[in-house]
Formats: sequence, C-alpha cells, structure tokens
Amino acid sequence: MSRRRAAAVVVLSVLTAGAATLAFGPRVVTAVGQLTTARHAAPIGRALDVESRWVTPVTGWPSSLAADRDGAVVVAGGGEIRALGRDGSTRWRVDVAGAGFQPPALDRTTVIVGAAGRVVALERATGATRWEAATPDPDAPSAVALAGGVALAGTETGALVAFDARTGAWRWSVSHPGSIRSAPVFDPSVPDAVAATWHGGDDPRLRSLDLATGAVRWDAPITGSTSAAVAATGLVVVGEGDGHYAARIVARSAGDGREVWSTPAPASFESGIAPGAGGGLVAVVDHFGTVTVVDADSGAVRAQTELGEPVLHTTVLVRQGTVALTTHPGNVVVVDPHSGRVRLRAILGGYPAGIARSGPDLLVALRLRDPGRVEAIPVPVH
Repeated sequence: MSRRRAAAVVVLSVLTAGAATLAFGPRVVTAVGQLTTARHAAPIGRALDVESRWVTPVTGWPSSLAADRDGAVVVAGGGEIRALGRDGSTRWRVDVAGAGFQPPALDRTTVIVGAAGRVVALERATGATRWEAATPDPDAPSAVALAGGVALAGTETGALVAFDARTGAWRWSVSHPGSIRSAPVFDPSVPDAVAATWHGGDDPRLRSLDLATGAVRWDAPITGSTSAAVAATGLVVVGEGDGHYAARIVARSAGDGREVWSTPAPASFESGIAPGAGGGLVAVVDHFGTVTVVDADSGAVRAQTELGEPVLHTTVLVRQGTVALTTHPGNVVVVDPHSGRVRLRAILGGYPAGIARSGPDLLVALRLRDPGRVEAIPVPVH
C-alpha cells in the first residue's frame, strides 16, 4: 500500500470513528439548507421531526433491500426473504439458506435471490419457489439481475451465469479474471446486451456481453478504484480512479463501447458504490463523500456536494427530483440534483444495510437495532 493510499485509509477510519456513536444512537433527522452554488460543503442542519410512514420488523438484522412501484423485498438474518406491500404490510416470507448481502432482483412476477452456491427464483405474488440452480461459487451469494427474461448471477470468482427466468434452464456461463461484486446492468434501449464490471486482479474490465450467448461484444479497461456500473439510456457509466485524486466519471456507448464523454471527479471510488441514473442525470459519490451529478448526454456537471463523510458501499438512487444514498458512518442523505442542496440527513438509530425507492417514500433497511426493520420515510420535496 502506498503512503498516500495509507493516509487515505487513516482519514476514512478517523471520520468513521468520529461518527459511529451517532449512527447507532437515537434517531436524529436534520433538514439542511445550502447555497445553490455548483460545488459546496454540506453544513450542519436544523433539527426536524420526521415520522416514518411505516415500520416493519424483520427476523434478525436485514442485509439487503430491493424495491419497485409494487413494493419491496428484504433479505434478513438467517436467509429470511420478506416481501412487503407499499404500505409496509408483509405479503409473504420464506427462508433461503445462504442468502446474504447482495440485493434481490425484481420484476412484476419474479424475485431472484443470490445465495451461497446457488440462485433461487421465487414467485413475486406468493414467495413459492419457482426454481433454483447451482452457481460456480459455493461460498458467496451471487450478484443477481433480471434482463429481458434472463436471470443473471455474477460471482466473486468471476463467473457470470445466465438462466431462463421462467424455467431456470441454463442459457450460458462465462468466466473472466477478477470478481463480479455488483449486479450486472441492463439497458432496455440495447435489449440484446448486458454489462458487468470485473474488479480486482491484474486486468480489471468493464464488459458488455451478448444476452443470448454470453459472447463478449466489447470490453474496456477500468482502474483499480472503480465503482459499479449503471445503465443510462444507451450508455454504461462508471466512476474510476487511481485510488487517490486522479479520477473521472466515464460514459461508454452501450452498443459498441466507445467513450462518449469523460468528466473529472474529485476522488476515487469503491467497487461497492453503485451510481444512479434517471431523468437525464447520472449521480455518483466518491469514497471521500463528494456527490457529483452530471448530465447523462454530455457529462456536464450539474451539481457537486461535499458530504464530509466517507462512502465505501452504497446504492445511489436518482428518483423524482432527488438523489439518495448512505454514508459509511450510517447517515441517510438526500440531495437536490440540480442545486446540490442537502434536503435531508438522517441518523435513524441503526445502520442502513440498504435503501430503495417505492412510490414517494425512501425505504431504509436498518441493522444494529432491535428488532431489525425496514422503515419508510417521506422524502422532502423542497
């Protein structure tokens, strides 16, 4: 490890230690006002009493969460898979041994769960097992996705396996050096391809594969400090850096892999950071906690906000005029993507294992509190 990289790790550790007591203490929610400059630091906010719309306890501590307009699915301790309605009511719960920290993949009829050594498909309506199939990694849950009727499972050992989402029939399997640490991404505007990042090793790569055969359509090198990928209407976007301050956000054509634009970023990224896209914008946060929002077509910076907290693992959500994410010390943060103003900074009395949007609410799965739970909190619109 270089001295500069070691110093960065120390800074992250100190920042985390300073905030950890807050993350696990009583609920604290602040609404934050800022100047609408292009780049600024987030100030201390005023206290604001925000009531959860609903709270649903789960068995043990939650480990991951996914949601859509029809509700949410949370993975909790011991492999519990629990489906929630938009009002937080439990629709069903089942146990899938070995399910863990990778979020499930959802569509209107199917829930795909990555478990140690296998992938399991559940009926969205009832939780009944539709099929299950083995994956090449017997130890770690797969990163899963649904794309065009295909269920995809990526492993820490670098394998990407495709199954028929309805029947579980094996479609294809490929393996490349490195680890797939985040879900493959699918762009409906390029319906015959799927993209994934292979992190680590001597030759980390972003690859686009043919959805029917698994053949590589294009690939591109990525650096050792690169985020997960996000699809953005004809583009595949990642944040990449050298582990220090030489970093950029880069967009490639989902069709042929050519570089469409590149925008400098303040610092490098982590493979556990999944950027967000929506409404013509892409948002990503670097590992020192600066949120950068860019125009999806041009890469022009629309807003940049320094949160003052490290971020090592989060899903960035861009929905309904907001950007939401979690920080390593345990804050849930909502940022205005146009002004950069922090609308909400919330410490909910537990540690956020995952966030998702369902309708107007921000859903947060909370660990390190008893009982573990999913909470729905309203998102400020001003």
